[in-house]
Amino acid sequence: MCLSFEKMVAEKVNMDDECLVNYVKGRRLCYPSALQYNLTTRTDRTIEHVRPINSLQSFLLDKDAPWIEALIAVETFVPKRGQRNFLECGALDGVTFSTTLHLERFLNWTGILIEADDRFYSDLQHVHRRAYGVHACVSCEPHPSVALFKPSPIYIAMTLHGHNVTNVNPGGGYLVGRHKEEQNGGDTDSIEVECVPIYTAILAANITRIDLFVLDIEGVELDVLKTLPFHKVDVAVFMIEMYGKSEEEKKKIHTFFQSKGYTFYDSFQGGLHPGDDIFIKNKYYKGDEDMVRLKNKTHKDIFKIITGRKEEDIDSKDLEMQRAQDVTKCLSFEEMVAEKVTMEDECLVNYVKNRRLSYPSKLPYNLTTRTDHTNLHATPLSSFQSFLLDKDAPWIEALIAVELFVPKRGRRHFLECGALDGVTYSTTLHLERFLNWTGILMEVDDRFYSDLEHVHRRAYGVHACASRDSHPSLTLFNPSPIYTQSIRNGRNFTNVNPGTGYVVSEQRSEINGSHVDFLEAECIPVYTALLAANITTIDLFVLDIEGVELDVLKTLPFEKVHVAVFMIEMAGKSEEEIKIHNTFFKSKGYTFYDSLHGGMHPGDDIFIKNEYYRGEEDMAKLKLATHRDIFKIITGSKDEEVNTYDLKSFIMASHQVFGHLII
Repeated sequence: MCLSFEKMVAEKVNMDDECLVNYVKGRRLCYPSALQYNLTTRTDRTIEHVRPINSLQSFLLDKDAPWIEALIAVETFVPKRGQRNFLECGALDGVTFSTTLHLERFLNWTGILIEADDRFYSDLQHVHRRAYGVHACVSCEPHPSVALFKPSPIYIAMTLHGHNVTNVNPGGGYLVGRHKEEQNGGDTDSIEVECVPIYTAILAANITRIDLFVLDIEGVELDVLKTLPFHKVDVAVFMIEMYGKSEEEKKKIHTFFQSKGYTFYDSFQGGLHPGDDIFIKNKYYKGDEDMVRLKNKTHKDIFKIITGRKEEDIDSKDLEMQRAQDVTKCLSFEEMVAEKVTMEDECLVNYVKNRRLSYPSKLPYNLTTRTDHTNLHATPLSSFQSFLLDKDAPWIEALIAVELFVPKRGRRHFLECGALDGVTYSTTLHLERFLNWTGILMEVDDRFYSDLEHVHRRAYGVHACASRDSHPSLTLFNPSPIYTQSIRNGRNFTNVNPGTGYVVSEQRSEINGSHVDFLEAECIPVYTALLAANITTIDLFVLDIEGVELDVLKTLPFEKVHVAVFMIEMAGKSEEEIKIHNTFFKSKGYTFYDSLHGGMHPGDDIFIKNEYYRGEEDMAKLKLATHRDIFKIITGSKDEEVNTYDLKSFIMASHQVFGHLII
């Protein structure tokens, strides 16, 4: 007769107790799924495993993840004894920051996924992973226990931020107290969880030979490791979270592994898993003398390991892509910042491509959800209605300038820095939606960028801050107050300062203390973003980045990028600052065209490249343009499509908009 779990806890039964193992099998274990992966629901929080159609793409997207080094270590040094097995403690939802999904999905691994958080485990079950799932906390004792567990803040953050977790600490939940009595007071966020020894979970799944053991359980790794009977479980490679640990704590873990017959292999310092350390069993790895085997591996060898392809299946183009992304060649983003790599550095460009760039959407616009902050683009039935609603927006004058003075060389392109959510105060949505433009939208604020992705814009998105230097940088960023106020005010922006977020400090070291609103942002040169999107001819460059426009402009290699028209935010600038901007553009071969003083973009100045515009002598072109001509430019209509009623409405509206330009 078996005891209840509570009584097994009270009795401190052994971790290999038959009743305890059967309890886990019957109550806490789910079996590998035979269904197709379900990666289209809430699990698409990161792009790593939703988009890729093959193992190479998964690698390219995940190239700064530590599983790559761990995989190479396993495949290089550990003989294959049947199907490879993993054990991942702290599996979250089985997708987000997953160390094992690629191994399972493309390389036919299986194993055990352990997760205590109810909400993450529920999501994990819906993913249909091909591995055992164990819904339990990992005990810090060699017997079962009940503890108070504080769920992961990442889950809440992903809910609030539209599942964009770039700037959220990737840690999972954590134990408030190993025992219930350790918790004083009433923390409403904490929940009571059942904890089982890790060896019990291994016995329940009947997998005692592990090729890769991943342990990420927020600070109690060593306690859990001490419960593992190493003489009964064969683990080839460990990957242990070291993030946030003191040097003394790291030393204790290294000493522990040394005592158990393992050698430290490598420490991963960048990407989503900073500080993960890898240890290999001595029987498989003898330190420096075995590194020769790794150094002798060619790109093709590494490519085969990562993709699981056979020699005859390797495509030369794919191999070239992998060579360009070789993890042994490229620095982490933090290292590229420290080294001040050039803005056209191949690794930096590829980092942006694979980590910061989203591609133009082919889905219908999604303008009926949270993105319908204003009526500008949620309700219009035609491009003309969009104009009428947007009639005080500067894109109208900028568009007219482009269409009248800049010859069309294929599809028109824009670059908008400070794109917000792609709808609110958007300078480019009308151009894209009704006039078939495309381009690049840059936005650093996580919450706005998450909304932007859900709009399904037909343009590249770059989730990054625009660097004020000609190299990548890290900076402290204060998110836009408009986001918070818009939530409070039901997204009514009438009385909200339209400014976006702003840089608090160009260097992290310049900030004393901390502030809850500050986020650390990755900043890349605008030219790097252009190279990543492979667009270097821009018809309209919109720059609205709260006071650092000139610094960013100075990083742009004008001899390599062809920009026809600039629209620069001047609101809040002194006369002296405006004069400096004008002088800068004059030195780069541009002429001041007009300044917009009303509407939602007060003070935006427009500059046109001299080869297209020669000042007042070219104003004749604009003065000769009829209302019908301007109407066609704004709506994209052909002559026979111009509606008389719409044209009359346009003539009335045009006097308010640019009557000073039209006779």
